[in-house]
Formats: sequence, C-alpha cells, structure tokens
Amino acid sequence: MGNANCCSTSKPPQVSSKDEEYIDTSDEAPKGVSVHCISTSLLEEVQQMNLSLYSKIYEIEDLHSDSHGVIRSKGANTTCPEDGHLGSSYVDALEGEDNVGTANIMLSYSWSYSIQDIASTLVDYCTNHNLDPKRTYVWICCLCINQHRVAESMKNKSDAVTFEDFRDIFHQRVTKIGHIVAMFAPWTQPLYLTRIWCVFEF
Repeated sequence: MGNANCCSTSKPPQVSSKDEEYIDTSDEAPKGVSVHCISTSLLEEVQQMNLSLYSKIYEIEDLHSDSHGVIRSKGANTTCPEDGHLGSSYVDALEGEDNVGTANIMLSYSWSYSIQDIASTLVDYCTNHNLDPKRTYVWICCLCINQHRVAESMKNKSDAVTFEDFRDIFHQRVTKIGHIVAMFAPWTQPLYLTRIWCVFEF
C-alpha cells in the first residue's frame, strides 16, 4: 500500500464467527462485505473485466453508463431484498460467512480511490489490529448500496434526497455499526480531506 493509511473513531471491533443468516431489521447493523472477499474475489472480478487493479471506484462502476461494471454485474441476476425487483447490491449477491456478515466497521473513503488501495488498506487494518479478514465485515457504500437503483434514479432524475434525510440515514447506520474507519490517501495530501461528505462522516 505505502501511499494510504487509515484511522478509526473507536477501538477495533470485536468480531465473531456466528454461523447465522443476516436478518435486515431496523434494530440490527446492515450487512457488510468481508475484507477477505474484497481483497480476493472482488479484485479477481476487476481483472476479469480487463481493468487495472488501480482503477478508481467510478471506473470499475460507471453509473452514467447503461453497461454494468464490476459492481452492478455481481447483483444483476439477484432479486433485491429491499424492493423485490431484479438487480441487487453487491453485498446482497454474496453467500457464505467468509464473504458476508453483519457489518462491524464502516469504511469512510472516496470513489476516487483505487480498488487496490482500498483492499490493501483494509488488509493492513486487519493485520495491525489482529482481526480475521474473513470475519471483519465492511459497510462500504459502493458495495452495500444498490447501485442499480442509484443508476436508475440518476437516469430518471428522480428520488432526490435532501441533506436532512441523508444525515438521518447516515446517523442510523453509524450508530448501528458503531465503528468508522477513515481511509486517507495519498497519506501526504489526503484526497479525503477535500471531500465535504467524507469530513462530515468522520
């Protein structure tokens, strides 16, 4: 990694290996993608689409394009549990506790970061805090929000969300997960600090 680093708002999360299916209710934290999945399967999927591992998030998933990128392709044939329509988030298309579970950290980052830097940062975070990458589940917006619906809303110019609504949704998500990891890259002049939404999250 070298050129990126992270800091967090609390002690490292306590992770468990509960062998139970995630149930999405208002009282529980949302699902997250394991660090193991991000650093292995996701990177392999990026390469399978002939993209560089140093592609930025908005390059592996161009929401302005009708063609599905890496992220939308994953859930293209999966029914979304939120609305019952075809096309789910990346996380909802995953199976197995080595890949998906109840989120115990939330990654605050920028879509201008490369997928390789994100994966490396999360792996380093697990190593530095003695966490199992297969049991460290990350809520990261590009993988955990249904990008099919985001793209549809952008295309139709519909479903505008006010700042107040975003703030309330964000507050609920953070309090349920309980732990934020902020990614700074490049470390000498973090792009993160130039993004007002990132600063608001942290």
